Amino acid sequence: MIFLFDSLSIIKSALRFYKTTFRFYKSELGSYKTKLQIWKLVSFFLSLRIEELSFYLTQLTKYMAKYIKQEMSDLNGKGEEKVYYRMKIQRNIDTKEFAAEVNRYNTLINKALIENVMANSMEVLARLLGEGYSVSLDGLGTFKAALGLKEEKEMDSFEDNEPKRNARSLQLTDVKFKADKALICEANKHCKLQREGESRLRHSPYTKEERLKLALNYLDKYGAMKVANYMEMTGLSHTKATLELQEFRRDVTSGITTIGKRSTLVYVKCTVE
Repeated sequence: MIFLFDSLSIIKSALRFYKTTFRFYKSELGSYKTKLQIWKLVSFFLSLRIEELSFYLTQLTKYMAKYIKQEMSDLNGKGEEKVYYRMKIQRNIDTKEFAAEVNRYNTLINKALIENVMANSMEVLARLLGEGYSVSLDGLGTFKAALGLKEEKEMDSFEDNEPKRNARSLQLTDVKFKADKALICEANKHCKLQREGESRLRHSPYTKEERLKLALNYLDKYGAMKVANYMEMTGLSHTKATLELQEFRRDVTSGITTIGKRSTLVYVKCTVE
């Protein structure tokens, strides 16, 4: 904001100087030569102030957040082109830089102490989440732990013949965070947006039938196919390629099925009855 105030002061001072000089120029005081010299001086002064103003305005834009108009995937297959707006991340702020920003609000507390308090807070937060608590911090938000299966373990079901999972098969896999409304409102006060551009999804030059034929030809040649291979040959995004291959697998007439699970999952050719 300091750049904005400096820019306004430049404009005001330039206008005051221009207004005073113009009044003298229109008056009958002084010779024509004197007035001409003064006018040249005014022009020179204004050019300097405009350059200075341009510099401050350039600096001001550095502190403006930028947004991108992003095209959404047509997951329903209705051919609708939907968009959403996302913030362009300037860069990441690490712990040391964040502590330095906090230190600007209270210089009586040194940065090392701030970093130490933050580290202790994270340890306490991790312990409480691991013990089964949710943690709500006023003005920040609520943290909750999420569970998942350990690697190499398969999801069970409620069927009697299915193997059951016990506590040794589970682990804490993620921490969910829901921001406090106060944090969102405060962040919005500091948010001055500037448009950065658009980002469109990649569209395949082939029809769905042609893509299926490409996949079958690939399987005839190599025997197995991953999602990345299908993306490369069809030009689809990862999401669209995955969804379309899953659709082919569910269709018994497509000639495509899968073997393996998760990271080892590949698509192979099957016999069509």
